[in-house]
Amino acid sequence: MPEQNWSRETSRRTVLKTTAASIAGLSGVGSSLVSPGRSAEGSDPQPVTDPEPAPAPDLYIGPDLQEFNWLVLLGNERDSMADALTGYVEEATVDRGQKRAARESLKDIWADVEIKSQTKPWHVIQKQQEKRKHKRNKNRKQARKHRKHERETKRPEKEGKTTLYTLKSGRSNVKRALKDAESKVRESKGIRTTSVGEEDAAALSELSDVIGSGMIADDMMEEKKFKPMWNPDSSHYQMTRAAVKNLEYFGPQPSADQIGEWSKWPDRPSEHDEINYNLVVPDWFPIGVFPEDGAKAYAHAFNPHYSALDYITGSTVPAGEGPKFVNQYMSTAVTDESYKHLSFACHIIEDLAVPFHTGAWVRGTLASNAQSKYENAVNAYIDNEYSEELENIDDECEVPDSAIWDPDSKWVKHAKNMANNSTDYAHSFATKIAESDDDSPSELIESCGIEDETEQLIDWATKYAMGLMAEFDDQTPFN
Repeated sequence: MPEQNWSRETSRRTVLKTTAASIAGLSGVGSSLVSPGRSAEGSDPQPVTDPEPAPAPDLYIGPDLQEFNWLVLLGNERDSMADALTGYVEEATVDRGQKRAARESLKDIWADVEIKSQTKPWHVIQKQQEKRKHKRNKNRKQARKHRKHERETKRPEKEGKTTLYTLKSGRSNVKRALKDAESKVRESKGIRTTSVGEEDAAALSELSDVIGSGMIADDMMEEKKFKPMWNPDSSHYQMTRAAVKNLEYFGPQPSADQIGEWSKWPDRPSEHDEINYNLVVPDWFPIGVFPEDGAKAYAHAFNPHYSALDYITGSTVPAGEGPKFVNQYMSTAVTDESYKHLSFACHIIEDLAVPFHTGAWVRGTLASNAQSKYENAVNAYIDNEYSEELENIDDECEVPDSAIWDPDSKWVKHAKNMANNSTDYAHSFATKIAESDDDSPSELIESCGIEDETEQLIDWATKYAMGLMAEFDDQTPFN
């Protein structure tokens, strides 16, 4: 079992800024990974245009574990997570009886629910997950077609090994342990009921409330804003500007600086009439939990396999309209020969290079603190470590072709490919940032050991934006 020594003061104030707020969302309503290059609706894989192998994610949460509150359950296998959870219970703003019940519930869960971890090459884990999916697939003909297409669109394998976390205990034992734990916390709160629904047990809603109360005084939690990933005044400008400079297609007007400035606009729809997020959010998606413009948040994200188990029994569905708005802005950019709309499309596809806009995009603002911490860290990383590399990227990620009968346009395919790639790092980033006791933006990425992955994501964001620019250059007659 991995171990790490934690200062009680630092670990409590850091880990559950993210963890307690994310607890319910990352369990039954969070995310699951999908192989890069697969379209979200479960159709055939799309070719991945980046030929270089990317770093493998450090950890992956298996589908069986994702059904439950996996961050809490990881306390069985990861001492750092267990220390953080119990530390925040001690600081919870509840009475002693509720604290005691919460502590005992955590200990009972970790004693009764066993987690298994295996470290393997990432491509082996992916193949195992695919085989399980195909085994459950009743449409054998479609499964054979999928495997054939997957062989034909072979992509570079990510380098390195990944630790796969799965349930060792049976599901029935897990459900019973979680129900018992929830009942204990409910009774300590004076809730006189013996009935705990499976959904509440899977999310550990009452226990999560106790843990979350330890964060109330935290300055970061007071704002509770769903912040856009990649700071609009820094990262979006830097990446879009670098993409223009790397291609050397445009100029002298509009300048790289101007296109970079326009790329900030999608985060400020109230200031610009050209940014309008008219969309229909599905009834099963809890858009109401967003404290600001939920439509904007939905337009800037795409989780290929959002777990809607509490809305649609037994299925995962894509959530977010990022690919739709890439398509909308690129179509207008080409039709109207608009550099401005090109920059809007670049903004959205750069957002889809971030795990907190794709696979770790959980219900509402449940991961907003991890997102904000990572956003600030990326800004600092580009400024201090990566600005020169950003402006020396030679090749773009090409926009794939789309057959006339394909429901996805080439712009949508391009956006989904980006989202599928960044989704691979969702569980790893959510866990590592949750467990980090380093609040310094300039140190967070290094302390979490995610430098290579972050550089890959920054490169992808810039390369995919360059791909859009190359297509724009090809299709506009004045270029």
